[in-house]
Amino acid sequence: DDALRNVGRHGLGEVADADTLQALTANFTNFRRSNVMMQARRLPLGILAYETLTSLVYHEETDESGDLIADWPGYLDASPVRMSPFGGVTTEGFEQAVMIEQHLPVAQQAWKDAIDTGNYILL
Repeated sequence: DDALRNVGRHGLGEVADADTLQALTANFTNFRRSNVMMQARRLPLGILAYETLTSLVYHEETDESGDLIADWPGYLDASPVRMSPFGGVTTEGFEQAVMIEQHLPVAQQAWKDAIDTGNYILL
């Protein structure tokens, strides 16, 4: 919760230190409903933490030979919130958010490992 409040107060670029990234990751499994609405329903804080983290950092998982692993569990294919090429936010539906919620614990561990090892790039 504090990590999300920090981002709201200071903006994304000013809070992207490892502690804040870990706090965001820790909130992936926070299923309390936020005040952010999608299709007249409140989104869980975990989804907001995931969206915030993946707006701040990027990670590429590689195998032993250095080849990219396409299905790294830290990225959720069907994010409920997407940026439109015209600068706005588009939504793909609350049902999508519920589906994402089920995969957040696995994504949480993948991101925790990446941040613990410093294996990420600030955007």
